[in-house]
Amino acid sequence: MKQFLKSNIKIKISIGFMLAFIAFIAVQLLSDKSIDSLKASEMEMLNSHKLSKRIATIESSITAYENKITSFVLTGNKNFLLGNEENLRVVTINLQYIHDLSVSAEQNKYIIKLDSLVQAEINFCQQALITYDNENREDAVALINTANGKLLIDNINNTCYQVQQLEENNLAQIIHNNNSFSRKVVYMDYAASAFAIAVILFSMIILFRDINKRIKVEKQLRLAQHKAEQLAIIKEQFMANMSHEIRTPMNAILGFANILRKSAIDDKQANHVKAIQTSGENLLTIINDILDFSKIEAGMVNIEKIPFSPAALLHSVNVMFLPKANDKHIQLNFSASGNLPETLIGDPTRLTQILVNLISNSLKFTSEGNITVKAELLKQENEIANIQFLVKDTGIGIPTQKLDEIFERFTQANADTNRKYGGSGLGLSIVKKLLELQNGSINVESAVGVGSSFSFVIPYRKTSIHVAQPPLVSPQVQPKLKTKINILVAEDNTLNQQLAHSLLTDWGFDFDIVENGKLAVVKLKEITYDLILMDIQMPEMNGYDAAQFIRQNLHLTIPIIAMTAHVLPGEKDKCISYGMTDYISKPIRENELYNLIAKYINGNSAKVKPENANHDSKINNSAITNLSYLKELSNGKTGFVNQMIELFLSEVPEEIQRLESAIHKQDFKTIHTLSHKIKSTISFAGLDDKINSELNQMEELAFISSNLPQIEILFSKIKKICLKAVDELCSLHSKHD
Repeated sequence: MKQFLKSNIKIKISIGFMLAFIAFIAVQLLSDKSIDSLKASEMEMLNSHKLSKRIATIESSITAYENKITSFVLTGNKNFLLGNEENLRVVTINLQYIHDLSVSAEQNKYIIKLDSLVQAEINFCQQALITYDNENREDAVALINTANGKLLIDNINNTCYQVQQLEENNLAQIIHNNNSFSRKVVYMDYAASAFAIAVILFSMIILFRDINKRIKVEKQLRLAQHKAEQLAIIKEQFMANMSHEIRTPMNAILGFANILRKSAIDDKQANHVKAIQTSGENLLTIINDILDFSKIEAGMVNIEKIPFSPAALLHSVNVMFLPKANDKHIQLNFSASGNLPETLIGDPTRLTQILVNLISNSLKFTSEGNITVKAELLKQENEIANIQFLVKDTGIGIPTQKLDEIFERFTQANADTNRKYGGSGLGLSIVKKLLELQNGSINVESAVGVGSSFSFVIPYRKTSIHVAQPPLVSPQVQPKLKTKINILVAEDNTLNQQLAHSLLTDWGFDFDIVENGKLAVVKLKEITYDLILMDIQMPEMNGYDAAQFIRQNLHLTIPIIAMTAHVLPGEKDKCISYGMTDYISKPIRENELYNLIAKYINGNSAKVKPENANHDSKINNSAITNLSYLKELSNGKTGFVNQMIELFLSEVPEEIQRLESAIHKQDFKTIHTLSHKIKSTISFAGLDDKINSELNQMEELAFISSNLPQIEILFSKIKKICLKAVDELCSLHSKHD
C-alpha cells in the first residue's frame, strides 16, 4: 500500500482507472443478467396476458355461438346463423393455442376440462340443429329449453374463471419477480456509480458522461416513439376522412356533368362535358385505388367467410360491364364451367373487386376484339375447392420483360401508359394483395399486339347452404313486387312520418303509421302486415323492446327493418340481437329502402334503378341549409318539398324549445331522447355535417347523465344553427308562396 501511495500520479490513475473498469465490467455483467431476467419476466407477463385474453375470447365466442343457434331454433330465422361458423372457428383456434402454451399442471387440468366442456356444448348445439333440420322443430325447441345448454355454459364460464384465477396468481408472482429484477438493475447502477466515484474522479466523469449520453438517447427515443404514435393516429384519421373529403366533390362534379349532358347543348359542348365526365371518372378510380391500397397496407381489410353463388356473381359482373363493352364494340364473353360448385364460402365482395380491376384493365387496353371471362373448378381436396378464374383479352399486350414488374405499386408496363390510358398503376398491385389475403395466386401470360391472359386461383370451402339467386334482369329495370303489400311504420318523428307516407304512396303500398312501439304491437294484434319499418328511439316503447315483444310474445316472424340515426359500430348487430331482421341508417335513401323491402318481400336483393338525384337549382354558398336530399326524395314533386319545409318550420323551433327546457331542468332522459330525434329532423334541411357531431356528443353525455356544462355549450351551437336554418327556409318558403 505504501509503495502504491508513493507511486506517481500516472500509476495511481492507471491503477484506479483499471480497478474502476474491472468493477464496471463486473457490474455491467450482473446488470445484463438482471436485464435478461427482466426481459424473461416481461415475456412471461405477455404470455400470461395472451392466455387470459384467449380464455376470455373462448368464453365469449362459445356463448355467442350457443345464443345464435338458440335464437335460430326459437325463431326459425336463418339470419341468426350468419357468421356463426366464425365463432366456432375462433373457439377452435384459441383452444389449440392455449393447449400449445406452457402452463402449470393445475392449469392444464382445467384447460383439458374446458376443452371437454366446449366440445360437449358444440355437440349439444349441433344436436339441436340436426333435430331442427329433421323437421322436428318442437323437439329442437324442447331440447333448447332444457337446462343442459345453460349448465354447460355455466360450467365453461366457471372453468374459464378458474384458469384465469390461477393465471392471476401466476401473474402476481411474475410481477413480484419483475419488481425484484428491476430493483436489482437500479442497485447495480447505483453500485457502479458509487464505486466509480470512490475509486477515481476520472472514472466518475466518464461515468457521468456515459449516463448523460444514455439519458439523451432515451429522450430522443421517447420523442421518436411519441411522434410515431401521433403519426399513426394522424394517418388513421386521414384515412377515415379521405374518402368523404375527396369523393364528395368528385361525385358532385360527375353529377353536374351528368345533368349538363342531359340538357340542350350543342355537339362541341357535349364533347366538353363528356371529357369532364371521363376525366372525373378516371380520377375517382385513381382515388379509390389509392384508398384501397392504403387500407390493405394498414391491415384494415378483413376477408369475410360467407356463402355466395359464383355463377350469380359472374352474372352481376357481366351486367356491370356490358354497357361499356358495347360502347367500345367489344364482345364480352362470360362462362361458368359445369363443374363449378353452386355455393362457396368466401368473400364475394373481394372477388368482385379483383374481377372488376382485371376486366377494367382489359377494357382500357383493348380497342377491338373480345374479352373472355371464365370460372372453373381446378381441383378439390376434401371440402376445399380451388376455383380458377380467367380474364383474357385481345388488347395491346405486355412486353415479356415487364411481366415481373406489373404487380408492383405505381408501376405500368410502359412509361407512356399513364399518359395514353390513365390509371394509377395500383390496380394489379391491389389484385395481388387481395389474392394473398385469401391464400390465392395469380399468373399472367401476354404478348405485345396479341393480348393478355390473367388467371388466378382462390381456395374456397364448399357448402350445402343454399344462396338465393337474384333474378337475371338488367340493372335498369325496377323489380316487380307483390301486387298487394301492407307495411307497418313505427316512427315518432313527424318529418320522417311524412317521408314514409310519400315514398310508400309512390310505390303503391298499403301502410299504417304509428308513433311508438306500443301502438305497433296493438296494430299487429289486429292486422296482418308483410313488413315492419321500425324506428329505434320512440316514446312509450322503443324499437328494441317492440321487436323483442313481437318475437317472444306475439311469435311473429315478419321481417322487421330497423331505421335509426345511430352510426356507432355494432348497432346493426344490436338490432338483430333484439329480433330485427335488417338495418338501414338515417338519413334514408329512397333506392336503399326500396331494395331492402324488395329483398324481404321477394326474397331477393334486386336493385332499384337509382333516380337522378341532381336537380337544376342555384347553389347559395353562404346558406347553411341544403335541400338536395329532400329534392331527391321528392322525385320532382314541389308540393312534397313545400310540405316537408312547413313541417320543419313548425317542428324545429318547438323541439329546440323543449330541449332548452330539459337542459335547464337537468332532465337527462329528455335531453337524450330529443337530441336523437332532432338528428332525423335536421337531415331534411341538409344540416347533418354541421351539427350532427354535436348532437351525437349530447346524446352520449345525456345517456350517462354527465357533464351538463358541455351539453350547454353543444346546445348553444345547435340552437344557433337550427334557428338560422329556420330563418333561411322561412325566407325561401315565402318567396315560393
